[in-house]
Formats: sequence, structure tokens, C-alpha cells
Amino acid sequence: THHTKMMVNFYRDNTCQIVLHTMNLTEADHKIQTQMCWVSPQLEMHKDVNDWFDFNQPDLSLIDETGLVFKRDFIAYLLSYENNDINKLIDQVAKYDFNPIDVVFVASTPGHYQFTDWNTLTKPSSKPMFGYGRLWQVIHILKLQSLMGKLVGQVSTIAGPCDNWKRNVFVHVLTSCVEKGYPISKKADYKYVVNKNKVEPVIVWPTVTEILKSCAAPLSGIALHLTSRGKWAAYERQFLEIKNYFHKWSCADDPKLSRAGRSNLAPHVKTYTVTEDNFKTLKWFLMTSANISHQAWGKPKGYNTIEYDICSFEAGIFIAPQLLKVMSNVKEKVQILEPTYGRDSVIDEQSLSGSVCKIGLRLPYDTPLKKYNATDKAWSQPDSDQFF
Repeated sequence: THHTKMMVNFYRDNTCQIVLHTMNLTEADHKIQTQMCWVSPQLEMHKDVNDWFDFNQPDLSLIDETGLVFKRDFIAYLLSYENNDINKLIDQVAKYDFNPIDVVFVASTPGHYQFTDWNTLTKPSSKPMFGYGRLWQVIHILKLQSLMGKLVGQVSTIAGPCDNWKRNVFVHVLTSCVEKGYPISKKADYKYVVNKNKVEPVIVWPTVTEILKSCAAPLSGIALHLTSRGKWAAYERQFLEIKNYFHKWSCADDPKLSRAGRSNLAPHVKTYTVTEDNFKTLKWFLMTSANISHQAWGKPKGYNTIEYDICSFEAGIFIAPQLLKVMSNVKEKVQILEPTYGRDSVIDEQSLSGSVCKIGLRLPYDTPLKKYNATDKAWSQPDSDQFF
């Protein structure tokens, strides 16, 4: 399947701009759902033809040459389509200087992937991976592994389990990607235990009440897909397991009191982040088209190997504070990501003073997160079918 949402825009002044977003080309996506987009800087065309292939070199540094790594990975993704029209797009894109870009391109493309020499996968000379392997690769190259905190996934679809039992790609695979070690799928009976396991899986998913209070009432949930029972027994087993990690879309009962200002707009955005201090800061942030689905991230083939199958085209951007380009007068400061709500910049205008540079990252959902209580019901199928 093709699930990527992306634009490559060329302008009359010979600049180019890449836009990665979460919207489909529908009226509902733009009017009644919460979305997000990333817009690249205006990229200038190289003056020297020899620079068109500046990305095609070994040992690129993700830290020092972030833009070139983005260009390399972006073109590798486009090449995977094996399409003549997209090959023409590659020829155009290659002419541009990607150095102003300060985020990492994380994508999925259909195929079977197997990696045996684990120790080489985080070296500069290693080839970029796709799917959950690439997320693991980026986190470990940048030394952003976590031994504590929360991995928060907020999506619009939670697909079926990875096996005939109940393993979920978020709880059992992505948590391993963000922890120190290899991205080995956890066993089906894994349960997070406070003070015993490393990273707590947290899933932000709207309740039935939240959807019915949204601006378009039940229609707001038309693009939210989660099967709680039926089809296949493993769906119900998975649902009973992951609902223990469910948190509400909004922390406010009244939409007017929502911090993010989006509680009345159902989510179609897909984001992932790690916070180790309960949202005072974010360790990293990923905006992507990839939902919580093994089709998007990869379906593991075993417990002790990095081998998986991907079925879908996906694309997103990974934001790490140490990669972001800031004003020259704050280059010596420690850069941190601070969540913002209803605005793009941090409230503390004096944040550039001292030894820390705060960089705002606008969250689409409210914090502090509210865990489901005993009476909260997740918006899911087939129960939601009664509203249509």
C-alpha cells in the first residue's frame, strides 16, 4: 500500500521545497481532523554540476552532515518506487543543496529486510535501513537510547497484531528500538512493570466520548481504525493487552480548556516521542505517516534477529535537538526540545539566556496525559459502526 503524504515543490526562482505531512487530499482531512506538517527550508540549486551527487559518498556523518544524509535517504526512498516518472523527479531533486535541512528522513518501503552484522549498523559507512530498523539506527547513532521514561505513540490507526497471539508492533517492537540494545521483538507475554522495565509504552487514543464531542461528532472518527473484536481472535487479545496503555486525546472535558486547542478535532496526525521527565522536555520527536502497524514499521520474523517484512510506503521526519540549526549566538548552548501547546515557540522569551537553548515543539495533544479509567471506551470497530 502507499501511505506516504508528501509534496516536492519547485518554484520559479529555481528553489525547491519538500513538505512531509499527514493529510490526504480530502475535505475531511483538512477541515475536521488534527494534522501536522514539516516544511523544509527553500533549497537552492547547486551552481556546480559536480555537486549534484554530493550525497553519494561514504561515511557521511548524521551529526555533522545531516542535510546530506537526508538527501541520500530521500533519494534512496524515491528509487525504491522503480518508477520512470519518479526517476525524473530524482534527477531534479539531486540538483539541490540539502545542507540547510536539520532533521532525519525516516521512511518505509515494501520489501524483505535482513541484517546480520549488527555491530556495523550504526557506523557512518552503514547503509540506511527502512521501517523500525531505521528508527533504531537513528536513535543509536545519535546516542538517544532511553533507560527510563515514556515512549508515546499517537496515531489514527492501530492495525492487527504481529502474530497469531497478541504481539503489537508498538509495545513489543518499537519499545525495543528506543531502549539500549538491539531491536529484538519482545515475547508475546511481555507486560510493562513500573521500576522493572525500561521504557513505558503510552498510546494516545481518543475515547468514544471525545469523538462524539468533536466538531463533526461521529464523522470525526471516520478515519480512526482499531478493531477490538471479530475478524480474528488475535485482534481481541491484542486489544485487551494494549488498552492498558491507552491515554485520552485531551486532558480537558471542555474543548475550550484544551491546552493544545485540538480536543474538538479528532486526530489523523501520527507522532512518536520519548519524554523522560513527564513532558518538561522531549528527548526526540517523530512526525510520520506510519501508524501503529506492522505493515508500516515491519513485521518481525523472529525474536533474536533483525529480519522483517514491510508492506507499505511511509515517510516522516525525526527531530533531535542536537541536530537543529539555531542562531549563531546560541551554538555553544545545550539545545533541548520543549513541548508547546497552541503555539510554535516557547513561552519563555528569555529562554536563550543561561546555558540552555529551548526549542519549541508543538504537540497536537494535551498533557498531562490522562489514562483511561474503568468506564472509558476506546473508539473502535465494530462498536463505532452503530453511528453510521
